[in-house]
Amino acid sequence: MLFYLLCSADRGTALGIPPMGLSSAGYYGHIFWDSDTWMFPPLLLTHPDIAHSLVAFRRRTLEAARANARANGYRGAMFPWEADELGQETTPYFAVQNAHSEIHISGDVALAQWQYYLATGDSAWLAREGFPVIRETADFWVSRASYDSLRDRYDIKNVVSVAEGLIGVTDDAYTNCVARRNLEIGAAASRRLGKQANPLWTKVAARLHLPVDSTSQAFRTYEGAPDSTLGVITPLLSFPLGVPMSDRVKRTHLEQALARLEQEASGAMMGITLLSVDAAELGERALVDSLLPYGYRGHLRGPFLLLSETPTNDAVNFLTGAGGFLQQVIFGWTGLRLGESGLEPAFPPVLPSSVGRLVLRNLQVRGKRLDVVVDRSGRRILPHRDRTSR
Repeated sequence: MLFYLLCSADRGTALGIPPMGLSSAGYYGHIFWDSDTWMFPPLLLTHPDIAHSLVAFRRRTLEAARANARANGYRGAMFPWEADELGQETTPYFAVQNAHSEIHISGDVALAQWQYYLATGDSAWLAREGFPVIRETADFWVSRASYDSLRDRYDIKNVVSVAEGLIGVTDDAYTNCVARRNLEIGAAASRRLGKQANPLWTKVAARLHLPVDSTSQAFRTYEGAPDSTLGVITPLLSFPLGVPMSDRVKRTHLEQALARLEQEASGAMMGITLLSVDAAELGERALVDSLLPYGYRGHLRGPFLLLSETPTNDAVNFLTGAGGFLQQVIFGWTGLRLGESGLEPAFPPVLPSSVGRLVLRNLQVRGKRLDVVVDRSGRRILPHRDRTSR
């Protein structure tokens, strides 16, 4: 799967990766959040020089995102839902509501910029390239949120959810959580660089409403969402967003998603693969085992085993799914996360029963090359040694 990602990206290009890569005109070759949220993280640790091209694309097209925000009546930078190579909004007319309202992508872009900094520790890059993107997207959220003086809170209204059939909703859980994350990253990056942060970033982040069920404390899909939407997007809050929550709430989200999966029997590969990360965080090896086949069986198309978007279509070379599968291995089975000190243990590793030993060779973090070894005895992070010297 990494091979197919590498076939559609290269160092020094300042270009993102379309959902189907360079193999077809699927999705018109446009750049979505797939590039930042699904494909970028595995490239970041395995080929950071190539991953740099993906974050450089967003920096290169920042002025277009600023213009997009102004055209829609907001401040800062509003990254397009579907971008062309110039960073212009190119969502086709039949999905025009996504161009106007599927705004979580601006937070996704900012999170990728921050992840690049966490993985490299490159403060000069952060000041020159990453921070302008983080700052402008944080300013966008400040202008996009609406203050409710009666409830002393901020809401984000009229959005298209990650589950794109949910249109015109208020306080979509994923959108609000990634917006808060973006605002918090803005403040953290300012501190790291010794810059003055916009005080509205922390104010809006602290008061931004999150739709939480008062009884279970689990997240609703959006404010006032019916039970029929449970489990659609909430597993994404723990990973990749890293929203703090108890294991009980995390388990509730996962169980809701599994109930949907059982009912629907299949789904898009991009979402299913990350459920395995949540299962690993909870130490549920049996769930990791049961979810693994959903993440690739039925998606492979011969003769070269290209991935299809869903088991029921032939939209092939679906690199979003490849990125998700790789993330379940790198961040799920190993129990590792990117943090303030680089690659950090977050929870005990959980290998599927069918995998006795996992070795990730030559990961690159903070200028060091590392090998990660996971087996039944635990996890070891070792300095990389060339295989010929073993």
